[in-house]
Amino acid sequence: MRKEEQLLAYLKGACPGRQHAAPGRRLRDILGVSESRLHEMVNHLRQEGYPIGSGRDGYFYIRTFGEARETEEHLARMIRGLEAARQGLYLPQMEHDACGIGAVVSIEGFKTRSTVDQALKIVEKLEHRAGKDADGTTGDGVGIMTQIPHAFFSRLELGFDLPGAGLPGSAGRTSAGLYARDRAVLYCPARPAEAGRRL
Repeated sequence: MRKEEQLLAYLKGACPGRQHAAPGRRLRDILGVSESRLHEMVNHLRQEGYPIGSGRDGYFYIRTFGEARETEEHLARMIRGLEAARQGLYLPQMEHDACGIGAVVSIEGFKTRSTVDQALKIVEKLEHRAGKDADGTTGDGVGIMTQIPHAFFSRLELGFDLPGAGLPGSAGRTSAGLYARDRAVLYCPARPAEAGRRL
Protein backbone atom coordinates (compact mmCIF):
# COMPACT_ATOMS: atom_id res chain seq x y z
CA MET A 1 0.00 0.00 0.00
CA ARG A 2 1.34 3.44 -0.95
CA LYS A 3 1.99 6.00 1.80
CA GLU A 4 -0.85 8.23 0.56
CA GLU A 5 -3.26 5.28 0.68
CA GLN A 6 -2.07 4.48 4.21
CA LEU A 7 -2.62 8.10 5.24
CA LEU A 8 -6.11 8.18 3.74
CA ALA A 9 -7.08 4.86 5.37
CA TYR A 10 -5.77 6.03 8.76
CA LEU A 11 -7.61 9.36 8.63
CA LYS A 12 -10.87 7.67 7.56
CA GLY A 13 -10.65 5.01 10.25
CA ALA A 14 -8.99 6.74 13.23
CA CYS A 15 -9.70 10.42 12.63
CA PRO A 16 -13.34 10.86 11.59
CA GLY A 17 -14.11 14.49 12.36
CA ARG A 18 -12.23 17.34 13.99
CA GLN A 19 -12.65 15.95 17.52
CA HIS A 20 -10.42 12.99 16.50
CA ALA A 21 -7.73 15.03 14.70
CA ALA A 22 -4.25 13.48 14.62
CA PRO A 23 -1.26 15.77 15.17
CA GLY A 24 1.19 15.94 12.29
CA ARG A 25 3.95 14.43 14.44
CA ARG A 26 1.89 11.30 15.07
CA LEU A 27 1.13 10.90 11.35
CA ARG A 28 4.79 11.38 10.45
CA ASP A 29 5.81 8.70 12.97
CA ILE A 30 3.16 6.24 11.76
CA LEU A 31 4.01 6.74 8.08
CA GLY A 32 7.75 7.27 8.49
CA VAL A 33 7.78 10.46 6.42
CA SER A 34 9.14 13.98 6.83
CA GLU A 35 6.98 17.01 7.58
CA SER A 36 7.30 18.33 4.03
CA ARG A 37 6.38 14.90 2.60
CA LEU A 38 3.29 14.75 4.84
CA HIS A 39 2.21 18.19 3.56
CA GLU A 40 2.71 17.02 -0.04
CA MET A 41 0.59 13.90 0.54
CA VAL A 42 -2.22 15.84 2.23
CA ASN A 43 -2.27 18.42 -0.55
CA HIS A 44 -2.29 15.71 -3.23
CA LEU A 45 -5.20 13.89 -1.55
CA ARG A 46 -7.10 17.16 -1.39
CA GLN A 47 -6.45 17.77 -5.08
CA GLU A 48 -7.82 14.30 -5.78
CA GLY A 49 -11.06 15.35 -4.04
CA TYR A 50 -10.63 13.66 -0.64
CA PRO A 51 -11.99 15.82 2.22
CA ILE A 52 -8.89 16.08 4.41
CA GLY A 53 -9.41 18.61 7.15
CA SER A 54 -6.78 20.40 9.19
CA GLY A 55 -6.63 22.79 12.09
CA ARG A 56 -4.61 23.61 15.16
CA ASP A 57 -5.11 20.08 16.50
CA GLY A 58 -3.91 18.28 13.38
CA TYR A 59 -5.42 16.42 10.42
CA PHE A 60 -8.76 14.62 10.16
CA TYR A 61 -11.28 13.22 7.70
CA ILE A 62 -14.03 15.83 7.23
CA ARG A 63 -17.55 14.67 8.21
CA THR A 64 -19.58 17.88 8.21
CA PHE A 65 -19.96 21.06 6.21
CA GLY A 66 -18.89 23.05 9.28
CA GLU A 67 -15.58 21.14 9.43
CA ALA A 68 -15.00 21.84 5.74
CA ARG A 69 -15.66 25.55 6.34
CA GLU A 70 -13.30 25.62 9.36
CA THR A 71 -10.56 23.94 7.30
CA GLU A 72 -11.04 26.47 4.53
CA GLU A 73 -10.73 29.35 7.03
CA HIS A 74 -7.65 27.72 8.61
CA LEU A 75 -5.94 27.43 5.21
CA ALA A 76 -6.92 31.01 4.28
CA ARG A 77 -5.30 32.27 7.54
CA MET A 78 -2.13 30.35 6.71
CA ILE A 79 -2.05 31.82 3.19
CA ARG A 80 -2.56 35.35 4.54
CA GLY A 81 0.28 34.78 7.03
CA LEU A 82 2.60 33.55 4.29
CA GLU A 83 1.70 36.51 2.09
CA ALA A 84 2.42 38.93 4.94
CA ALA A 85 5.77 37.22 5.56
CA ARG A 86 6.62 37.42 1.85
CA GLN A 87 5.75 41.13 1.80
CA GLY A 88 7.91 41.60 4.89
CA LEU A 89 10.90 40.27 2.96
CA TYR A 90 10.49 42.94 0.28
CA LEU A 91 12.57 46.06 0.91
CA PRO A 92 11.80 48.86 -1.57
CA GLN A 93 15.00 50.69 -0.61
CA MET A 94 16.97 47.73 -2.00
CA GLU A 95 15.56 48.30 -5.50
CA HIS A 96 18.30 49.43 -7.88
CA ASP A 97 19.51 49.01 -11.39
CA ALA A 98 22.28 46.61 -12.16
CA CYS A 99 25.51 47.81 -13.70
CA GLY A 100 25.97 47.08 -17.36
CA ILE A 101 28.50 44.56 -18.56
CA GLY A 102 29.86 43.45 -21.89
CA ALA A 103 32.02 40.60 -23.09
CA VAL A 104 34.43 40.22 -25.97
CA VAL A 105 36.09 36.86 -26.49
CA SER A 106 38.18 35.10 -29.05
CA ILE A 107 36.49 31.78 -29.71
CA GLU A 108 39.78 30.43 -31.04
CA GLY A 109 41.58 31.51 -27.86
CA PHE A 110 43.86 34.07 -29.58
CA LYS A 111 45.28 36.82 -27.36
CA THR A 112 45.19 39.99 -29.44
CA ARG A 113 45.29 43.74 -28.93
CA SER A 114 42.14 43.93 -31.04
CA THR A 115 40.20 42.04 -28.37
CA VAL A 116 41.34 44.54 -25.73
CA ASP A 117 40.45 47.49 -27.98
CA GLN A 118 36.95 46.09 -28.50
CA ALA A 119 36.54 45.65 -24.73
CA LEU A 120 37.55 49.30 -24.22
CA LYS A 121 34.91 50.35 -26.78
CA ILE A 122 32.28 48.60 -24.64
CA VAL A 123 33.54 50.50 -21.58
CA GLU A 124 33.18 53.80 -23.45
CA LYS A 125 29.55 53.04 -24.20
CA LEU A 126 28.44 51.97 -20.72
CA GLU A 127 25.92 54.49 -19.45
CA HIS A 128 25.47 53.17 -15.95
CA ARG A 129 27.64 53.77 -12.87
CA ALA A 130 30.51 51.62 -13.97
CA GLY A 131 30.94 53.72 -17.10
CA LYS A 132 30.02 57.17 -15.77
CA ASP A 133 29.61 58.67 -12.34
CA ALA A 134 26.68 60.85 -11.30
CA ASP A 135 28.21 63.88 -13.05
CA GLY A 136 28.09 61.95 -16.33
CA THR A 137 31.76 62.44 -17.15
CA THR A 138 33.85 60.77 -14.45
CA GLY A 139 34.53 57.05 -14.47
CA ASP A 140 33.61 55.08 -11.38
CA GLY A 141 35.69 51.94 -11.14
CA VAL A 142 35.09 50.66 -14.64
CA GLY A 143 37.63 48.26 -16.05
CA ILE A 144 38.27 45.21 -18.15
CA MET A 145 39.41 41.77 -17.16
CA THR A 146 41.96 39.95 -19.26
CA GLN A 147 44.15 36.92 -18.95
CA ILE A 148 47.47 37.56 -17.20
CA PRO A 149 50.11 38.23 -19.88
CA HIS A 150 52.68 35.77 -18.49
CA ALA A 151 55.14 36.25 -21.36
CA PHE A 152 55.13 40.01 -20.74
CA PHE A 153 55.71 39.70 -16.98
CA SER A 154 58.43 37.10 -17.53
CA ARG A 155 60.43 39.67 -19.55
CA LEU A 156 60.22 42.37 -16.84
CA GLU A 157 62.86 42.86 -14.18
CA LEU A 158 60.53 42.58 -11.19
CA GLY A 159 63.17 41.98 -8.56
CA PHE A 160 61.83 38.50 -7.85
CA ASP A 161 61.10 35.31 -9.75
CA LEU A 162 57.54 34.61 -10.81
CA PRO A 163 56.08 31.58 -9.01
CA GLY A 164 55.94 28.44 -11.10
CA ALA A 165 58.56 29.79 -13.52
CA GLY A 166 55.94 32.17 -14.91
CA LEU A 167 53.75 29.41 -16.30
CA PRO A 168 50.12 30.36 -16.99
CA GLY A 169 47.92 29.78 -13.95
CA SER A 170 50.84 29.82 -11.50
CA ALA A 171 50.72 33.50 -10.46
CA GLY A 172 48.24 36.27 -9.85
CA ARG A 173 48.33 40.03 -10.22
CA THR A 174 46.50 42.85 -8.50
CA SER A 175 46.30 46.63 -8.58
CA ALA A 176 45.79 48.81 -5.54
CA GLY A 177 44.66 52.41 -5.42
CA LEU A 178 46.04 54.35 -2.45
CA TYR A 179 44.62 57.68 -1.35
CA ALA A 180 45.35 60.19 1.40
CA ARG A 181 42.71 61.39 3.82
CA ASP A 182 43.20 64.43 6.06
CA ARG A 183 46.83 64.76 4.97
CA ALA A 184 47.68 61.36 6.33
CA VAL A 185 51.09 60.11 5.26
CA LEU A 186 50.90 56.78 3.48
CA TYR A 187 53.69 54.25 3.60
CA CYS A 188 54.69 52.96 0.22
CA PRO A 189 57.68 50.62 0.07
CA ALA A 190 60.54 51.66 -2.17
CA ARG A 191 60.29 48.30 -3.91
CA PRO A 192 56.64 47.35 -4.50
CA ALA A 193 57.84 43.88 -5.57
CA GLU A 194 58.86 43.19 -1.96
CA ALA A 195 55.43 44.20 -0.73
CA GLY A 196 53.89 41.93 -3.36
CA ARG A 197 55.94 39.01 -2.14
CA ARG A 198 54.76 39.56 1.42
CA LEU A 199 51.04 39.49 0.52
